Parts: sequence; structure tokens; C-alpha cells
Amino acid sequence: MNKSLLLLLFLLASVGTLRAQDPVFTQFFTQKLYLNPAFAGYEPGTVVNSGFRNQWRSVANSEARYLTNHVELSQEMPGLTSSKGSGMGLGLSYTDNAEGEGAYRATTANVGLLRWQRASLSIAWHNWACNIDQSKLGLSLGFSGSYNRYVMDWQRFVFGDQLDPIYGVVRGTNVPLPDGGISGTSFFDASAGFVTHYRPSPHQTFRLGMAVHHIILQNNSGNGFDERLPMRISLHASGILHDASQGALQTQWQFNPLVRTEFQRASAAVADSIAGRPGPFWHALFAAGGVAKSPGLTRVAGGLWYQGNAPLAVAPAYRGGIHALVFYGGLEQLTASRSGEAGFFYELGFSWEHNFGGARSLGDLFEFTLSVGIPNSNLFGFGCSSCMLRHVLNRF
Repeated sequence: MNKSLLLLLFLLASVGTLRAQDPVFTQFFTQKLYLNPAFAGYEPGTVVNSGFRNQWRSVANSEARYLTNHVELSQEMPGLTSSKGSGMGLGLSYTDNAEGEGAYRATTANVGLLRWQRASLSIAWHNWACNIDQSKLGLSLGFSGSYNRYVMDWQRFVFGDQLDPIYGVVRGTNVPLPDGGISGTSFFDASAGFVTHYRPSPHQTFRLGMAVHHIILQNNSGNGFDERLPMRISLHASGILHDASQGALQTQWQFNPLVRTEFQRASAAVADSIAGRPGPFWHALFAAGGVAKSPGLTRVAGGLWYQGNAPLAVAPAYRGGIHALVFYGGLEQLTASRSGEAGFFYELGFSWEHNFGGARSLGDLFEFTLSVGIPNSNLFGFGCSSCMLRHVLNRF
């Protein structure tokens, strides 16, 4: 079997006996609530972020589908707190992830190997309200609860007792399968995180955050397998650096360094059967690079970063992992009144993740994002009365 396909199968199974790895977004800075619930209400007004991800089209002669959709709404709500200078944020998000062959549809028929749908509600507290760029040091704390639905088509799996070392799949399996070959489970989950920012000058902002996902560990299997979602830990850092040689933010280039790393634990059964060693191990992801945005109200963005995806402390055959270069391009349009208040903005993003090394035959990954926002909007009377253009220009 092709080494890249073996690696793919390992990575899909490495964080649970039957559950695949959590979807990983290339443009993680756009899918903010998925990255960290502390980003609920972090940006001014009302912001809607969405993304579509298509990956590994080269697997199974391009018949396999690995598609992810995500949409989220973030609302700034400073009036919910009685403490002066602090504020709250509310977030709603929906994620739909399909893996393996099969039609991408809402019903449970022909769903592919695995279909995961999640609806989340996030709430965050910020020790600053409205004008984030005027707070030199800030802290945000967030929590999210989600309803999850998993549907699996067991008839598409190949188990070890079906394989012959020479002829491949030659027999049926003794694994007890659910009636009809399709099973579904529903469960609740929770995540928590924080984001802190520091502004040494009007031209610089540095952010650091951490989130812990799948705090509630539970086994939802009706077949005797370990189907728990292992805990995932996300660490992320970013910056906003303007060209200080220019006099106004509207005429300055913006540079955004980015770093993210994630760790997710795998089950002991996977470590023993696939990695060849007893006990649990960890799966890791690392990304580092940056994005630059041109001056003006119509801003063009370009970026480049490295992204690596590999299991930790496993058999040598799998230590290579997946390595990729990410090429990013974006377009942002902002409006403002004559008094300098922000009006409406939208941002389009496209990323191409090019695999290199031993995983080239998996194919490249493509991701499209769209963000729209109304910085001065109010939800049920909660919102900022005034948001200046400079606040939106500092968003990322």
C-alpha cells in the first residue's frame, strides 16, 4: 500500500479508535470561535466568519471526499456587565465535516466513512469594552458548549481480520456491526480558553491565547469501542505591526506574524495497534508564518507559512508526518463615514496548502473564507455606540 495512504489512515485514526481527527483549518485566524471561545465578541460589532475546506482529492483516485464547512457569528455585547470598562461577547457557530467516499448530504444515507456536525454557543468576558486598541493590556476568558452528532458508515471500513498479506481484502469481518451498517451518536461537549493582548504602542499589538477543547470526555459507542473525543490543546500567538513611518493607519502597511500549535491525545488502543507501542501518545500540529496587508480601505493581503502535522513518539515509519507550505491571498473592503466611524467590511480569503515530502501523493488542500462585519451594530440594545475606522483596521 502507498506509504502516503498509510500515513493518512494513521492520522485519521490517531486521535481515537473510530473517531477521526478534529478538522484543522488552514486559515485559523478567520475561524476564531473554532480556535478559541474567548474570541466571542472580541471584534467590534457583529462579525460573521465562514469557511469551506477541500482536501486530499488525490486519495482513492479522487473519489474520496474530505470536506469541511464552518460558519460563525460573533457579537460584541459590552452592556451585559455592570463593571465599568469590561464587556461580554456572544458567539454561535456550526461545523460540518465529512470524511471518506460518499455523498455530501444532510441525510444519514451514503454519508461517507464519517460525518460530524456540531452546533456551539460561546460566551466570553473581556476586561475591556469596545475600543480594544485603546487598552494597553487586555484579557478575555471564554467558554463554549456544543451539541455534536456523529454518523458512521461501518460498511465502508476494512478491519484487520479481513486482510490477507498477499491478496488484500479476502474475507468478511467478525467485528459486530450495527444494524443497517450505519450508526449515529449524539453528545454534548465543552471548551474553554483565554486570549490576552498587549499594545506597547499604537503601531503594535501582540496576542497570545490558549484553549482546551473536549473537556467532557465520554464514551458514546454502542458497539463496545472507545469512541471518546480526546482532549485537544491549542496554543496561538499573533501580532499586528504597522509601518510606523507613515502618519495614519489608513496609509500604513500591516504585517501579521502567526504561530499556532495543537496537541491531541490518542487512545491507548490506537497507540498499541498502529504505532506498535502500548499506552497513549500525542498528535501534534505546528504552523508559523505571516500575512501582509496593503494600505487603504481596499486592502490586498498575501501570506506564507509552514504547517506540519505529525504524531509524537510513535513507530519510525510514521515520524515523518505531513509537511506543507501555505500560500494565502486575500481582499478586504472597508467603508467609513466622514467623521471616521467604521461602516461595513468584507474580507475574502483563499489558501493553497501544498504538501511536500512523503505525503505529496495525498494531494493539496484548498480553503476559501468569507468574513463580513458591521462594527457599529447592536444586538438587543447591546453594542458600542461608536466604532472608529482605526479599530477595524486593527482586526486580524
